[in-house]
Amino acid sequence: MADQPEFVQVLEKLLTRLDTQTIINERVAARLDSQQASIDKLATTLETVVTVQYKMLDQMQLMYEEQQQTNREQQAFNERQEKFNERQEETDAILLSELREIKADLREMKTVVLTDHEERLRRLEEFMRRAS
Repeated sequence: MADQPEFVQVLEKLLTRLDTQTIINERVAARLDSQQASIDKLATTLETVVTVQYKMLDQMQLMYEEQQQTNREQQAFNERQEKFNERQEETDAILLSELREIKADLREMKTVVLTDHEERLRRLEEFMRRAS
């Protein structure tokens, strides 16, 4: 019967260890539940972040496409403006040439008119001298 108290002591130690292990297992399970909740929350947060990033990417793509369209429109306008400027330069060159010709003609007319006027004055003075 000496074995029985020893057996009871061993059994009590085992039961104590089992109780301790149960407590540890419960704590581990609680921590795992807490960690799982944190992981679930983190996963939800990451999903939100990824969704927002995709929306931002879509918005940036839209902005890029709009900018490309604006650039194409600006390029077309610049080309039209350049053609207009070339035609304007041609017109300006023609007008400048015509103005130079008119200026030369006016100089010639001025010379003719002044010469003619001087000739008339000279004749008038001569007539007046003869008449007096």
